[in-house]
Amino acid sequence: MVASDKKVYNVAVLVFDGTDILDFAGPLEILTHTMYNLDLENPEKVFKATVVASTPTVTLNQSVIIQTGLLIPDAIAQIDTFDILVVTGGWPHLILEKCKNHTPELQLVEAFNSSPSPDPTPDNSKLIFSICTGSLFLAAAGALQGLTAATTHHQALDLLRGLDPGVEVVSSVTEEEKPRRYVDGGVNTRGKRVVTAGGVTCGLDGAFYIAELKAGTQAAEFVAQMTEHEWKKV
Repeated sequence: MVASDKKVYNVAVLVFDGTDILDFAGPLEILTHTMYNLDLENPEKVFKATVVASTPTVTLNQSVIIQTGLLIPDAIAQIDTFDILVVTGGWPHLILEKCKNHTPELQLVEAFNSSPSPDPTPDNSKLIFSICTGSLFLAAAGALQGLTAATTHHQALDLLRGLDPGVEVVSSVTEEEKPRRYVDGGVNTRGKRVVTAGGVTCGLDGAFYIAELKAGTQAAEFVAQMTEHEWKKV
């Protein structure tokens, strides 16, 4: 198989003023370094990421300013071109306020969740990946409906349950048998596969899982080796 035959997944990464820096930078580092051929000199990239926000620049929670690649209205206009939506988190009160006011961030999640799903099977469906409290956006948008389970930061578990009482909410730190660093909840009622990660560093492990889903275990483990991170599989 030649490189041109391999799908490059178009990824929209949603950020906002107050996004946690590791929620954003960690998964982005992993996904953009995932390659089909494991060749650092001539990589066949698996993912192409675009940073999406409501403003041209965004100030992350740790005072780092980043430039937006695409404004939310433009992203919504071309929502059908995206294969994966990554939803970052931040302080819960910021996200709850955005959900209450139906801001552009929530509108983007709703638009992606409602976009056409030509093949809504687990292996081929479009995918939504939330990190930490980004799952609150998903709940408010109805993107958790029909899932087997979901997770978020351990301090926001009850908030998530309140936004969507119909989904089983599990913890990344307090489960008696095995903590759920990330949860593949399956395909929701709109045909989107949804993976939710727990707080902050759980997004790294969830991103390796996304890499495994789209490029295979060897590709995901190669990125883990290159980033010198122990992938905590669940």
